[in-house]
Amino acid sequence: MAAFVGYLAPEVYKFPGYLSKHDGIKFEDVPNGLNALTVSGFAGDFGWPYFGRQIQDPAEKASKLNMELQNGRAAMFGIMGLLMQGAPTAGVFIGPFAE
Repeated sequence: MAAFVGYLAPEVYKFPGYLSKHDGIKFEDVPNGLNALTVSGFAGDFGWPYFGRQIQDPAEKASKLNMELQNGRAAMFGIMGLLMQGAPTAGVFIGPFAE
């Protein structure tokens, strides 16, 4: 549901201010949907510091961005697994304390 809302919300509302002051990108400058991929050099790179520091080495930056994309994909598979488990049982059993 959050992904669906996140995809549709920019059609009617744009946050004020900058997405990345470093690159001069405002929220209103980012197109909607898949066209947003054309805004930054690397997918997910908005110029924000990584744990308080800017990564200067291009190889390290590419590695960190790749890890972030992989974590996002793992999260998507995780939620799909929970949804698929909940479909036949009408509930999700995660551990011994779940009802």
